[in-house]
Amino acid sequence: MIKPFIAAMFCLLPALAYAEDSPLRCSTSVWGEYGSEIDCAVAVDKATIGNATINRGNCHASAGYQGEHKFGDTIVILAGCANVLEFSIEVNGETVTFSP
Repeated sequence: MIKPFIAAMFCLLPALAYAEDSPLRCSTSVWGEYGSEIDCAVAVDKATIGNATINRGNCHASAGYQGEHKFGDTIVILAGCANVLEFSIEVNGETVTFSP
């Protein structure tokens, strides 16, 4: 009885993802069997966010996070898969890759 509870709680814990010298600080959390959320805080004065690629294009990423953001802003990307193994985000014209 306790094992399924512990397993369920473990799935709800966010996984932190940092790329070295990244303009973003990101975490991922699983929403169940069919989706995840990627939350990123902007860690530079100004960031232009472009497209996101999740699991090398094998997982759908939501839209609506693109554009200009300033220090401390949070962007949320919804992923159409539960297992986010890798994601890349275009920031200020360069691609930054994260592995949670």
